[in-house]
Amino acid sequence: MSKQVAVFSNRRSRQNRLRPDLLAGLKTAYGEQADFFEPEDMLALRRDACTVFERGYRYLAINGGDGTNHQVLTAFGEVSSGRALPRVSLLRGGTMNNVTDSLGIRGTPMSILGQLCASVASGSEPKLTRRSLLRVEDGEEERLGFIFGTGLMANFLKTYYAEGQTSPLTAAWMAAKLCASVAVQGPLFEKLSDKEHHTLQADGELWLDKDLFCLMCATTEQIGLGLSPFTSAGRHPDRFCALAIEGPMLSIVTALPAIWRAAPMTMRGFEERLAQRLDVQLPRKFDYSIDGDLYVAERICLSMGPVLELYIP
Repeated sequence: MSKQVAVFSNRRSRQNRLRPDLLAGLKTAYGEQADFFEPEDMLALRRDACTVFERGYRYLAINGGDGTNHQVLTAFGEVSSGRALPRVSLLRGGTMNNVTDSLGIRGTPMSILGQLCASVASGSEPKLTRRSLLRVEDGEEERLGFIFGTGLMANFLKTYYAEGQTSPLTAAWMAAKLCASVAVQGPLFEKLSDKEHHTLQADGELWLDKDLFCLMCATTEQIGLGLSPFTSAGRHPDRFCALAIEGPMLSIVTALPAIWRAAPMTMRGFEERLAQRLDVQLPRKFDYSIDGDLYVAERICLSMGPVLELYIP
């Protein structure tokens, strides 16, 4: 019987760099049940994705964090030619694992892959959940992911990466420093809180035309650090959640406990909408993020991407 699981590993993810034995351990433990791919660049990633379609693997396991998931799924979308993607298992092998946290996926790459391989070997039907991807078109590239953000979200990530030590603890410490800086109008607040004029067309009609601290869109509930602003994400599979944040900054900070509790976003300075398409325009080039990776654009169109069947261990 041919192997049904293809494992894509990112050697450059923080966890895999700190623990190179993890990759070797995965191959040793599950090499008879899964084939392993370690593409070095996007060209190799697309080529390996074509191989997965040609060989007919039923499961795609991704060993990295949010950024790796985004890159691998983008490559598969590019070469799919309309074919459905394999069932996907996210192995939590990176620094940011916000998507898996939101979906309730727990465990280590070893334990998650082990449970998947055991399920496939036994012939039992694994537990799956369906979730759509966001399609993000910026005029030059089309990318797939779960979480999109401009403004404060992208600025926070730029500052976070500049720290050099990327980890959940670093992100939490930065968030705490930002909250403290808001209270005293400090330099970190000044650095991250520039407003930009956003013109937003939602499903063919003007939604907003105003200065915003941030625009966030997602098909998952969480954005990281346990914050869950997208309470409707799992209940509307045909639409994504868009959240425009006007502020002021103090209202954003005071809303954090409610966001942590996944309360509906009814606070002052927040506007939420469900959409199938959202056209975003700013007066100049701007930074934006997809699943923690940063890009630059002048205009963006967000729409519903492929629906994934995601393995829940």
